Amino acid sequence: LVNRTIRERAGPWAGRRVLDVGCGDGSLLASLLAEGVAGAVGVSPNLEEVERLRDSRSGIEFRPGRLPRLDLAAGGFDVVVCNGVLLLLEDLAAAGAAVGEIARVAGPGARVWIGEVPEVDEIAADGRDYGDSILRWLGHVLTHDGIGPFLRSARSVVRAAVGLQTMILHPKTCLAIPPDRMESTAREAGLSVVWKGRHVQPGPEGGVVGSLYRWDYLFEKAP
Repeated sequence: LVNRTIRERAGPWAGRRVLDVGCGDGSLLASLLAEGVAGAVGVSPNLEEVERLRDSRSGIEFRPGRLPRLDLAAGGFDVVVCNGVLLLLEDLAAAGAAVGEIARVAGPGARVWIGEVPEVDEIAADGRDYGDSILRWLGHVLTHDGIGPFLRSARSVVRAAVGLQTMILHPKTCLAIPPDRMESTAREAGLSVVWKGRHVQPGPEGGVVGSLYRWDYLFEKAP
């Protein structure tokens, strides 16, 4: 769903050089190869992941790196995608530097997609501020999700404690950037808003729904 939204909003793609910062499994770039892009580069912060992607995805250049600094030439891309990354940065200063870096590697007239930017700290808003406490996390699961998910989560904790599986908790912080702050930050970097809207995600009973907290933005760099 996310990839489809980006493809529909940020195109056209034919003949364009595309960069995906925080490219995940590379599926967006792989889908764009069929659109006739002139080049596709994916950036991931994990070197092992980069090496795995290089072995499993052809036609795409994968490179290690992370915002707010990318080891890429200025103005090298016609479209830059950065989805679900800014919320992981430590503060607004880092987010501003990241947007500036995205604008730096975008060429004149380039389109820039920056998606899944929360307007509030959604972890605190959802009551998920359980810190490092496994017990508080289990309490949150019981209160918000019910007895079934709680029992499954408790079983995962026990299995992880005896070395039978690895368990990873979600990030404990979430950087919030209100829409007016996001737009002013982009303007300072030379990006103008083409479109913005609530991030869409699968609904609990099928279909799609708008996110309570997250926004997607499509910008354009000045020619």
